[in-house]
Amino acid sequence: MFLAFIFTGLSLPATDRSTEFKIAAAEGQQIAGKTLSTILTAPAINNAGTIVFQAGFAGGTGIFTPTQLLIATGDSIGGKQLVFIGDGQAGPIRPAINDNGTVAFTAVYTPLGGPAIFTVGPGQFLPVPGAGGSNPGPDSLSVITNIAINNAGSIVFKGFFLGGSKIYSLQAAQTLATMAKQAPGPRSFLVLQVGPPAENDAGTVVFKGLSFSPPATVLVATGASIGPFLVAPGDRIGGKTITALGLDTPAINNRGTVVFTADYSAGTGIFSLTHQLLATGDRVAGTAITKFGDIAIDDKGKLVFLAAFDGGSGIFTKSKLLIATNDVINGKTLTGMSGLAMNNAGEIAFLGVFADGTRAIVTRAGADEPGDEVQF
Repeated sequence: MFLAFIFTGLSLPATDRSTEFKIAAAEGQQIAGKTLSTILTAPAINNAGTIVFQAGFAGGTGIFTPTQLLIATGDSIGGKQLVFIGDGQAGPIRPAINDNGTVAFTAVYTPLGGPAIFTVGPGQFLPVPGAGGSNPGPDSLSVITNIAINNAGSIVFKGFFLGGSKIYSLQAAQTLATMAKQAPGPRSFLVLQVGPPAENDAGTVVFKGLSFSPPATVLVATGASIGPFLVAPGDRIGGKTITALGLDTPAINNRGTVVFTADYSAGTGIFSLTHQLLATGDRVAGTAITKFGDIAIDDKGKLVFLAAFDGGSGIFTKSKLLIATNDVINGKTLTGMSGLAMNNAGEIAFLGVFADGTRAIVTRAGADEPGDEVQF
């Protein structure tokens, strides 16, 4: 139902997008003396426009900006030498960055221990209590994925343990809290599997959860500003009855606006908590949407999203097609895209795949698209 990575054929006529979109970093490019052999993750972008991503080079991997190498295997943080950047089981994980320039990531280190979060700028080693160990229990954290960090330095991530997954909040070096628990009252769900989290600067975290009692996928929030269970099957939004929500990533901005994808009886749509914003079959700039992928929203309420159409895929606002497969950037034909990110200046970044088999971090400068704000 949901697209984490959109990679499709070519149908629309090619358009040269080189004036709007730029290749910020590409395989084969040299950054800080390292030639990028493989771009391993999608990018993250903060409100200053700083982009971070993970890439491989001869003899190791590192976290880069388009002009700097921030950290690499073999480096040490807090007395721990990094032997692998990413999770030992899940592989490379997209780093996160806030407006202070703090980058959060997970890594395997020596001397070996359980999963941990590291930061650069400033450099910190943040052990995760209850992780791994020689005799891990049934609720012991074993895998870290999907990291987010806000401007207060609050770090949340999706973690796996034997029997399920949870959203964890790492507020300090010795603090571990689970955020997916059964809530009291008539809207009570026992959430045992979760999707990736999104967090705003108020510390409100939203994520989707799979409940086994009763069986359902639900949209969950933690934090003081909104309640614990926001949306569940059977709820009506914009005249549509929600039937399923999947486990993809919702989006939340600093005004508390939440947008997410969900199924209803006639298709799939993008919803806010009060409105249906788009649906499969809708035409944007004359192109009929067939599936939705990544979504992002800024503090002005501007919505951008990845979506598939008949024979291709692209990045859209509510009224415009910004870029599509078969378009050309700097002489290279785009064949796929994933990992959409946007900041409050409207700058967009994503991982692009090209017809020559290479991958690159692609960016678009901020631009106002009037009428593309989310309705409340």
